[in-house]
Amino acid sequence: MSIKYRLWSLLFIIPVMMFTVSCSTRIEFTTKEENFALLPVDTAFEFVRQIYEEIDFYGEFQPFDLELTEAYRRSYFQLINLDRYLIDDSRQRNYYFDEFDNAYGLTHMPDSYNPANYTYYFFDMTGNGTPDLGINTGRVPHLITYCKDQDEFSLLYWTTWRTRILGSNKLALIGERDFWFIEIDENSDEVYTIQFFLDGRYDENGEGIQIYFLGIPENSNIPENIRYDLIFRESTGLYYLEVTDEQWNQLVGSFFNSLELARENIESVTYTYEELFGDFIY
Repeated sequence: MSIKYRLWSLLFIIPVMMFTVSCSTRIEFTTKEENFALLPVDTAFEFVRQIYEEIDFYGEFQPFDLELTEAYRRSYFQLINLDRYLIDDSRQRNYYFDEFDNAYGLTHMPDSYNPANYTYYFFDMTGNGTPDLGINTGRVPHLITYCKDQDEFSLLYWTTWRTRILGSNKLALIGERDFWFIEIDENSDEVYTIQFFLDGRYDENGEGIQIYFLGIPENSNIPENIRYDLIFRESTGLYYLEVTDEQWNQLVGSFFNSLELARENIESVTYTYEELFGDFIY
């Protein structure tokens, strides 16, 4: 199941999973041998470290020349003004943008639809060389793509109130204590996802302490000699390694830096309704 649909259901699962993972939790395997020798946790950390050090959490926001992209801007203008509709091939239905909530049974749209009140992101989200449109209604940053060859609009990626845009091809999901990094390709298909989260437990003195877990991407080839140093989270179907706060900062500190940088850099591709579509307002 793709994470873009699985994550929606997890929004209601993850918050109640906190404080349920113990450091003594280990995976039981039917293939376990009686004399299986455990390696030190540092060995498992080296495996996880190699994974995280290969990740580039930073995305780019490259503005388009508005004059050279007039045809795209005009098409998006027609979409948000309800002259064109979105196509959802997965559900075999079409709908106008103001019908988004009704189409999916959600509450992502403002009570009163008015495109002049929204903020827009106009840049190449997928890296295919054409401009995509982000529509920030104040609740959710909707991401729309336009296929000029087929003259069709569709959702570029399924977003929620937790979604943050890191730049071209890169997104994040931010919870209070859990975080996802997602990389998509030029077709907006996921090519890479990874999750890490904070949890808590009580020490021997009854004091609450914070603990840190780094996830291992799905379908990773996990060496057998480190599996017993990992925990398994049923809500995500992924394996995790408990790490120290220093190790957490070492490996995912750049993720949080990328969030801060993206907040600044996205301003270069952010427009008001008049700034982006003023040419077409009569």
